[in-house]
Amino acid sequence: MPEFLSLTASLSPELQAVTSRANLEVGRFDGSLLGLVNPAVLLSPLTTQEAVLSSRIEGTISTLQEVLLVQASDDVDLAPERRNSAIEVVNYRKALGLAIEALGTRPFTFGLVKDLHKVLMDSVRGQDKSPGQIRNGLAFIGPRGATSLSQARYVAPEPLHLPSLLDNLEGYIATCTDDPVIAAAIVHAQFEMIHPFEDGNGRIGRMLIPLYLYHCKALHSPVFYLSEYLDKHWETYFAALQGISKRDDWDGWLWFFVKAVEEQAQKNTKKARAIIDLYEITKHNLYDIAETRFSFPLLDSLFDLVIFKSHGFINYTGIPERTAMRLLHDLRKAGILKILRPKSGNQAAIMAFAELLNLVEGREVI
Repeated sequence: MPEFLSLTASLSPELQAVTSRANLEVGRFDGSLLGLVNPAVLLSPLTTQEAVLSSRIEGTISTLQEVLLVQASDDVDLAPERRNSAIEVVNYRKALGLAIEALGTRPFTFGLVKDLHKVLMDSVRGQDKSPGQIRNGLAFIGPRGATSLSQARYVAPEPLHLPSLLDNLEGYIATCTDDPVIAAAIVHAQFEMIHPFEDGNGRIGRMLIPLYLYHCKALHSPVFYLSEYLDKHWETYFAALQGISKRDDWDGWLWFFVKAVEEQAQKNTKKARAIIDLYEITKHNLYDIAETRFSFPLLDSLFDLVIFKSHGFINYTGIPERTAMRLLHDLRKAGILKILRPKSGNQAAIMAFAELLNLVEGREVI
């Protein structure tokens, strides 16, 4: 069973040095976003990609393009299991958005976490497992796809211990006492070991990482994501967490987490700067297409929606329909938008800002 957290962590000089580098990289990433009017909109595709990758760790297989298609249209041609997976990812994105909004007005409590879990599990696999409620039965962690206790690598605390453990974790989160990267590692690991819900613990636990960094003012916007690294190093990730419960090896976990933050922060900074550069280039290109009063809602729609139908574009931007249809035609003509599905009968065309999608994926998908 996880032990109660103390209010401070003691680090070796070697780990302190690595942690300093990780904090520096997080600061560089955060600094690259300073001055942006709305980084959440600009980095919206990275948020969706985080939802895809965090869900993949739990066995929910979907692609960024599939998720964006499902968000854009109710009538996309996807196999039922792929559509359901995409909806699970959309829920993750919705929960993260709720958290970002709530932290501006609410304290970071387990009550908020339960609200996030309720959104995460809405109308998807696991909806019958008490969304937003602390579990009242046993829970375990096993290999990907494990379904029975006999496959367990870790058995979580019994339900009677959960209230005190969660109160202790909530108190630790409130203090912001430790180095923020180290504290985020402790919060994530403790949450995973407590495993308070019947399902969805991994995704909620990874969501807590950027939210905690934002809560403790290590980030100006909670858009720092780690699931790309954790998905790539899943076995090492799980083994490091397991080392805490088996051998009380917090140092091993902290070393893994800090190195993950350092490496992923570098990648996040590079990708964020590439998106910012694309934003500036696209803004310049739009001067010849859109009137000044429409250029910013048009620009934001491309980065926030990425894939959309004309009515979604009109609803997002508020641009009058006739003008909007002309702008979409001009954007296609300029090569900024590509058609994913042409208009056919009652089905509207689906369009994509292909350059941004390819940038986020790190490869040409359109």
